Amino acid sequence: MDNGELGKLVAVLLLAVFTEGFVEYTISGWLGKDEVEEKPVWKTMVPRYAALVIGIVMALVFNVDFFGMVGLDAVVPWAGCAATGVIIGRGSNYASDLLGKFTGK
Repeated sequence: MDNGELGKLVAVLLLAVFTEGFVEYTISGWLGKDEVEEKPVWKTMVPRYAALVIGIVMALVFNVDFFGMVGLDAVVPWAGCAATGVIIGRGSNYASDLLGKFTGK
C-alpha cells in the first residue's frame, strides 16, 4: 500500500468521524435524547438516514472510493463512491472495523 492509498483510507475514516459527529451533535440533539422512555421510530430513523445521505454526498464530493482502492472497480463510475458513502454513514467504528479486516490490524 503506497502513501496515496493510505491517504485515501485515512480520508474514509475522517469522513466517517465527521459524519457521525455531525449527526450526533445536530440532528440527534435536535430530536432530543430520552433514555428513560422509548423513542418513537422516526426519532431513531431520521439520524440514521441523515448519516447515510451525508456519507454518500461527502464521498461523492471528495471522490473517495474505498472499493476502487482495494481493486473492485465499479462499472458505473460513481457507484464505488456511493458505496463508500454508505460505509462512512455507518460511522467511524464500523469503518474502522472494516478497514482493520482489510489491513490485518
